[in-house]
Amino acid sequence: MLKKELHVPRRTGTDPRAEFVRLEEALEAARLQLCQLGDKAGREAGRAEADIFDAHSMFLDDPDLLAAVRQKLSSERINVEAAWMEGIESYAVQMEAMGNETFAARAVDMRDAGRRVLRLLLGQPEEDLSQLKAPMVILSRDLAPSDTVRLDKSLVLAFCTAEGGPTSHTAILAKALGIPAVVGLGKELLALKAGEFLLVDGARGEVLVEPDEAAIIGFQARERAHLARAEVELASAQEPAVTRDGHAVEVREVSARLHKALRYSRPTPNVPPSTVV
Repeated sequence: MLKKELHVPRRTGTDPRAEFVRLEEALEAARLQLCQLGDKAGREAGRAEADIFDAHSMFLDDPDLLAAVRQKLSSERINVEAAWMEGIESYAVQMEAMGNETFAARAVDMRDAGRRVLRLLLGQPEEDLSQLKAPMVILSRDLAPSDTVRLDKSLVLAFCTAEGGPTSHTAILAKALGIPAVVGLGKELLALKAGEFLLVDGARGEVLVEPDEAAIIGFQARERAHLARAEVELASAQEPAVTRDGHAVEVREVSARLHKALRYSRPTPNVPPSTVV
C-alpha cells in the first residue's frame, strides 16, 4: 500500500536530446514537490528536518550524476527512465559499499529522490499516504523520508520497518514528529499479517506480536508515565533556562519540538492493529 514497486521500462533507439529534455522537466517538477515536502516537514517537525528535502534536491542536481545519465543516453540510446535509475542505483550502491551506516542511510535518500523523478517520467501519481481510515501500526520493508512526512500523524500509532537504521532520515523524522518507530527489524517483520495485534515500544526498540494481558498492562503503564513526563516537561518549558553558574540561556526550538511531540502522543486504544505494506 505504501510503496508500490515501479517498473522501469527499457527501450532502445531513442533520441538522446529529447530524452534529456524529458529528464530536465521531471527534475524541475521534482524540485517543486521537494520544496513542498520541506515546507510541510518544517511546519510539523522543525527546520533541521526540512533540510532533509533540501539534501534530496542536491542529489537531483549532482553534476556527475547528470553527466553519467547524459553519457548513457548518448552511448546506449536508451530511454531516460532506464538511464536515470541505472545512474541512481550505481551511486546508491557506491554509498552502501563504503561500509558506513550514515552513507548507507544516504543511499536510501538517494533512491527516494530517484524514484520521485522516475514516477514523474512515467506519469504515475504519488501514492496517497494521508488518507488512512483508522488508527494503525504501519509495517513496511522500508519507509523513505518522503513517505514518513506525508503520513497522517493522527492515525499512525507507530511504524516498523525491516530495513533502515537509527541514523536514517526516516528515523530522525519519526522522532521529530513524535511517531513511535522501530527500524531494522529484519525480514521476519514482513511475515506478519494485516490485522495482527502489536505493541510497539519505540523507546525500547521492541515490537510484541499478539501480546498477553500482562505485556499490555506493562506497556500502557509505561505509556502513561511517558505522557506524564512530557506534560511536566512542557509545563516547565517556559521557565527561565539558567546554567549552574548563573548564565541565562534562551531556549526556543526544544520547547517547540516538545509541544509537537506531546501533541502527537496519544494513549493506545487497546492494542493497535497492524497494516502490512
